[in-house]
Amino acid sequence: MYYIYHVPGEKIGCSKYPDVRVADQGFSNYEILEEHTCIYTVSDREIELQKEYGYRVDNVPYFKTIEAQKIYAGKIKGIPKPYLSIFNKETKRKLTMEEADEIRSKYVPRTYSTHMLAKEYGVTSMVIHSIVNNRSYTKKA
Repeated sequence: MYYIYHVPGEKIGCSKYPDVRVADQGFSNYEILEEHTCIYTVSDREIELQKEYGYRVDNVPYFKTIEAQKIYAGKIKGIPKPYLSIFNKETKRKLTMEEADEIRSKYVPRTYSTHMLAKEYGVTSMVIHSIVNNRSYTKKA
């Protein structure tokens, strides 16, 4: 079940776990406006209600946000967003200095991209970006 919630004076949002989501955002007072079983319907209604109530309208529909989270979380499905960090910590890979040096030597912009290296080493593109720009995994003098 998907819920559209309203934090009076602040926002309208959508979540499968509104109590957790609202608390994560630092709010305690909210009301459920609608319940839906279809993620696409709830995504459309959330935007309609945001416009109707005069709140900021999301640039990305709810269903696309959820799809992106599933991809980012290694396709772990049905787990509330606050608990995804538990899985990410367990699966986050630490690189060795040798691997970081190897990444720097392999990186060629527009040819061997940060995205390709991230897939190869099982880390995010941001980790690769930090390595190739010498912001992490640097030798201390």
